[in-house]
Amino acid sequence: MKSILPGEKKPSPSKTMDIEGELCSDENRIANSFNLFFATAVSRMKHALGVGTSRNRHCTGHGANRSLPNFKFEKVSETFVLKTIKQLKSGKACGLDDISPRMLKDSAEVIAKPLTRLINASLSQGAVPRAWKFTKVILLFKEGVATEMYNYRPISVVTAPLPSI
Repeated sequence: MKSILPGEKKPSPSKTMDIEGELCSDENRIANSFNLFFATAVSRMKHALGVGTSRNRHCTGHGANRSLPNFKFEKVSETFVLKTIKQLKSGKACGLDDISPRMLKDSAEVIAKPLTRLINASLSQGAVPRAWKFTKVILLFKEGVATEMYNYRPISVVTAPLPSI
C-alpha cells in the first residue's frame, strides 16, 4: 500500500468503476455492486480454497459428533462501561448518530448508568435496538487500478450504543 505523507490527500474511490467488464458511473449501481462484492467475499474465498467441497471436508469446522461449549453473555458493570467510554480515542470519526467520541468521553459520568442498563436489557432480552444494526461503509483504496473493486477494502463506521433521542 502506498504511504500517504502528512498533508497529502488520500485518494477517494473512483467515480467510474468496472462492473462486469464495462465502465459504469451510475452511483447507485456502483454502490450496489460494492455491496454485493463485499457481502460475497467470504464465499468467493471459500470457493477459491475449495473449503467445504468433498475433497476438503476436514476444513469445514466442527464435526457432527463434536459438541460446542455453551455460550452466554454476562451482564456488564457500570464500571466497565465507564472505563470503556473513557478509553475511546477522541480523534476518531462520529458514528451514524453524529455523536463524537469526545462528547461521549465528556459525558461519560452522566451516561454510564443508563447506558449500562440499556446494554444489559439488550443482552438479557436477546434484542438489539434497530439503530445499532446499521453501519456506514467507507471505501479505502489499497493500490492498483482505481476502477477495480478488489483494490478497495471496506471500513465500517458504526453507531455508538446510545438510544436515539
